[in-house]
Amino acid sequence: MLALVDRGGLLALLVWGGVGLLLFALLRGLFWLFFFALLATVRGGTSFLELFAGARDSVLFGRG
Repeated sequence: MLALVDRGGLLALLVWGGVGLLLFALLRGLFWLFFFALLATVRGGTSFLELFAGARDSVLFGRG
């Protein structure tokens, strides 16, 4: 059966499929990182937006 399949096309499918899975895993990890950081902010923890923007004592967040 493999003799009937174009080996170049099969190799491209494997390579690009692997790249797609890697990209999906990275994006899924980033999603959960942002989700839990924002959840901590809503629950009264350290504000994720302050840490991300580097604006801990800014007027924007009412601590100026």
